Amino acid sequence: MNTFEAIAQSYIAKSWRDGLAEATVSKREWFLRSVNQPLGHRSISEIAPYEIPDAVRPYEAAKNDEKAHRTLQFIRASTHKL
Repeated sequence: MNTFEAIAQSYIAKSWRDGLAEATVSKREWFLRSVNQPLGHRSISEIAPYEIPDAVRPYEAAKNDEKAHRTLQFIRASTHKL
């Protein structure tokens, strides 16, 4: 099944294979954990575009725009080749 979590895990595994720094890959793992509850179990084809920003709204509400922005970047990057 093409769940968001499975696709994001593949992206993270590729990051390790590409030899990215441990800190970079660990941050990507953190991003996945932070959006896994609202998106992880869902098929990528069933996630509506408006639901992606909704996954980072708690960061925006906490005035943490940088975290929200970087989490959105992770989501886009991990699903880029779909």
